[in-house]
Amino acid sequence: MGKKISFPIVAIGCGHENGGVTNIVQFRVGPACLANLPALLVYLLLTSNSSRLHFGANAVVSGKGVVSTPIVPKSGETFYYLTLERISVGNQRFNIYDPSIRPNGSQEGNIIIDSGTTLTLLPSYLYNNLEKAIASGIELRRIKDPQGLLNLCYYSLKDIQVPDIMVNFKGADVKLNTLNTFVRTSVNVLCFAFAPVNDTPIYDDLAQVNFLIGYDLNMKTVSFKPIDCNKS
Repeated sequence: MGKKISFPIVAIGCGHENGGVTNIVQFRVGPACLANLPALLVYLLLTSNSSRLHFGANAVVSGKGVVSTPIVPKSGETFYYLTLERISVGNQRFNIYDPSIRPNGSQEGNIIIDSGTTLTLLPSYLYNNLEKAIASGIELRRIKDPQGLLNLCYYSLKDIQVPDIMVNFKGADVKLNTLNTFVRTSVNVLCFAFAPVNDTPIYDDLAQVNFLIGYDLNMKTVSFKPIDCNKS
């Protein structure tokens, strides 16, 4: 009793007729899905090493730097929804929606948090403002994405410094770094890992790397704590 046990090769999750990318754990609402099993669940997403999951009493996210935002329940939905109010780049703040079209600002539960989507998908109004603000703060040669997927790409053989980006959820400001916002699409190309979408926005797994992410289904919150996951 009380000992930690490691299971090196385990398949866990829920899904039907899955294809494409493997080695993904997605947290969704439903009687058979992983995040519906414990009241408390916390995970670390790593880029190179194995990611980690903790359940129950070991899944409390606490300490310095923790911020929490409400989960917004939606009838009949299998995703977890949060409320995104704006994203800030340096001292510039951009609402999720065009205020001339939606003067009352953001609506509750307007973005999905997902551990199985690679890119953060945003409404075109917000994405376009972000792209302009970030591009104005990076003095590198822009080139086309060799994969033809992303809009803002630079020629670079090494990591780059980008402007401070803050994701402003309701009650929780989450500061992102280069690892969360740029992805290498070839040996010499780095691209902004966000994209515009006409459907529901999604907060992706790359944006969650090097954060302790906790789901508290009793309190109905998601918590974020910045951490070096490779050292934890």
